[in-house]
Amino acid sequence: MVQVVENNQASENGIQGIFGIFEWLGHNIWWIVFAIIILGLGVGVLFLIKMLRDERKERDDPIYQNYKDTIRSCEKNADKRRINKKYSFWNLLFLGLPIMRSEHSNKVYNFSNQMIGYYRGHVHMQDNTLCFLMYKSKFLFFENKFILKCPIKITPKIKDKKGKIKTVEVDFKEMIISYSNLDYKIMCSGISKDSYFWFPNYIDQENNIQDLREYTNNIIVENSHSDMVKRVLSVGEQQVEKAMLHNPNVRYNQLSPQKTKKEQEEDIE
Repeated sequence: MVQVVENNQASENGIQGIFGIFEWLGHNIWWIVFAIIILGLGVGVLFLIKMLRDERKERDDPIYQNYKDTIRSCEKNADKRRINKKYSFWNLLFLGLPIMRSEHSNKVYNFSNQMIGYYRGHVHMQDNTLCFLMYKSKFLFFENKFILKCPIKITPKIKDKKGKIKTVEVDFKEMIISYSNLDYKIMCSGISKDSYFWFPNYIDQENNIQDLREYTNNIIVENSHSDMVKRVLSVGEQQVEKAMLHNPNVRYNQLSPQKTKKEQEEDIE
């Protein structure tokens, strides 16, 4: 006769281990809180330094300013239905701080159904492009966002059989597909970077890559030129105002009391 003996040692050790963890947390709770505060202050300082650098870079580089403005436009026009981040259970290890999230947002795919990134916003720009704000990798709760600038319509100049240059219109709307589940698919083999922006490598029906480098470069140059003109006009206006303030005649007229109608008539006489 075989006698079966239940071995509860493993379960007892597991329970003791769990209680040991909670006991250790109880004895060191203030050290843990202090470490989290120091970590939060460090992250805050790094964030402040990065913000100041971005402001200086945005002030000095008109292309970077246009890039940051595009990000703001995408965030402002984002479809909230496509963004779905859920609280992760593992945040209990960080005293409930929302450091880790379970990502369920909509995705953007390429022609081979490979994910380009998670959706964070999009906007139709006046330069006939559809810009997507997305990310693919992140560190803790910091998402490495980037802009994918997709041309919708271009108007290149070509020569006809008689040698005359004419403008044609090429439409790329069919290159961007929106599914019923709110995911996007872009008919491209991949993406390539130009300046601060990323552009899709469109492919035709024969799987050949469309060369749009000249057009994408023109987009960047024209947008940066427009921002530069605005800056020049703004700075010029400020300089004119400062010059007028240093003009003694203008300062005298500003400080002089306003004349009455009778005094003005006497000056005319």
